Amino acid sequence: MALRNLPRRSRNAVIAALTVALIAAAGVTVWRVLRPTEVIAAATSTYPEATIPIPGRVGSLISAPLIVEDRLRVYAKKREVWSDGPPSYHYERSAYWSYRRWPAQVTEIVLVHQGNRPLIVTSWSDGLLVALEAESGNVAWRQQGDTLQDEYAGRRTGAQTVYPTSRLLTTEQGFITSNSYIRGYAADGTENWKRLTPTTPECHGTEFTTQHQWLVLDTCTKTLKRLDTRTGAALPELPINAAVVEPIACVSGHSQCRAMRTTGETAQGWILTGPEPRESKPLAHPGSTLVQQIVATADAENTVTGRDPETGQALWTWQAPSPIQLLASGTDRVFVLLTDRTLAGLDLKTGENLTRSGVNYPPEPESPYAISNVYTANRYIVLERVNPNIPADANDDTYYFTHRPVLVAIA
Repeated sequence: MALRNLPRRSRNAVIAALTVALIAAAGVTVWRVLRPTEVIAAATSTYPEATIPIPGRVGSLISAPLIVEDRLRVYAKKREVWSDGPPSYHYERSAYWSYRRWPAQVTEIVLVHQGNRPLIVTSWSDGLLVALEAESGNVAWRQQGDTLQDEYAGRRTGAQTVYPTSRLLTTEQGFITSNSYIRGYAADGTENWKRLTPTTPECHGTEFTTQHQWLVLDTCTKTLKRLDTRTGAALPELPINAAVVEPIACVSGHSQCRAMRTTGETAQGWILTGPEPRESKPLAHPGSTLVQQIVATADAENTVTGRDPETGQALWTWQAPSPIQLLASGTDRVFVLLTDRTLAGLDLKTGENLTRSGVNYPPEPESPYAISNVYTANRYIVLERVNPNIPADANDDTYYFTHRPVLVAIA
């Protein structure tokens, strides 16, 4: 019988029932789309082989990578962490594995090692910590922690998220989270200790880690406050009388830094590889870096000098063919980027030019660029390139050097 032939009361009842059914169906659909979800797309192919290509430019990427064992690149965007490989491939590839959560956002990621097992520890805007196995993309563990940041802040490249300078930092034993509490974790996700942050929010300056310490500049007292990352015990404050602290020779971001430069009435350099800082006069030089037991300084427009970290005595010099733009620490060499877009790798003992090659891409603009983030892994160097003298709050198209601003090269 047609609906129009039913009595009015019956017709209204049928319409009401259909309406309730449609609303319920729509609600189910909305819930399926918007409910909290976790999507794991584990690796289905073999772990990429380690590759070190010939020196020079390797790739021009949109996203900034963490490089794992010369085999894998790991990236982050708003709600997803994913990987591809090998690192020598010139563009991003289809995901080797990926991990996504909804509606939480990625806030920081770091690489830690549980024995010989590399893990990607990820923090999320709802406070959850999730460790992913680098080889497979499977979840190794989950741990509810503090909300370290309310939302993704990585912009186009994700560099701020992939190379964090605060909140989630690694140590030799595991990693540290910092908010109102400082918490020390083992690589397996076990929380070993926690304590209140030793600074007030308005005095909390630059924070960073060494292998065994967490340090923060108290901008009110101009001292460095320290914790032992193995036990959480407070260590004596360092009265450096500095307004600015620059971590140097870090593994990634502000994690496991081997040195620092402090600036107050004068600049001072410090080596942080022991239980107490040791002053290093050559590290006070702007732009200098520490590689193993050598301090590399740019002493003139185109001269690099390797110096004894204690005495400052010159051990070798290298004359560059053009002005120096950047010195960076590699595993066994000094990376030198020149203004003509040449990348050189220098031997630590002799200053010999081991490698030198152009890293310019012909289609890219020939105008100068500034470097906002530097990351090195073995012989790889990753540069996040931005346009000079552009404020950081400019839109991405104005701020970044090109649509693919992340340069990956080998020295």
